Amino acid sequence: MCELLLDRNLLPLRKFPYSITIYPREYVQITRPEDLDEYDYIASLTENSIVEFNKFRITSSDLNWSGINYFLPIAQRNYLNKKNESVIDFF
Repeated sequence: MCELLLDRNLLPLRKFPYSITIYPREYVQITRPEDLDEYDYIASLTENSIVEFNKFRITSSDLNWSGINYFLPIAQRNYLNKKNESVIDFF
């Protein structure tokens, strides 16, 4: 019963967007080279990729709205499977 109630409150999963980043790689490389690994990980994701949230911040300034809308429902499900982790530590 509890799982059924929880499923109703989940954000719907989205189709993989055409684009998930705002800036081209070259821009990030010049302005924020310390974020390049994170950018490369985000840019390498495809529709069938398993998203590893520990490799990037969902609050990354490189994500566009389509990317955020795609990742948020996945992050919600991943977070709910980690019962002992705080939301702040997760994101």
